[in-house]
Amino acid sequence: MFELQKPKLHRTVKGTDKHNRYNVFSLWWDSESFDKELGLKYPETFTITCTIDGETAASENWNNYDFQSYEDMDEALKEMDYWEEQLINSTS
Repeated sequence: MFELQKPKLHRTVKGTDKHNRYNVFSLWWDSESFDKELGLKYPETFTITCTIDGETAASENWNNYDFQSYEDMDEALKEMDYWEEQLINSTS
């Protein structure tokens, strides 16, 4: 049997960029899970998603995916800090 918990929102960064578009970066935490039937273990992950003006967006830094996942919370938090800095710098 496979138990899957819903991802939980850990942090959000919001702001308007230099093109006057509203950006929302969200960091989601997904707990470790295990599929007993297949014998597979899925690690704890931290996933960043983005919307721009309400539409799902992809960053070229993310290899054109509309998310970026990490297995290390510190790395994910550094990425969130980066996007927050980008939004701050784009409007100054």
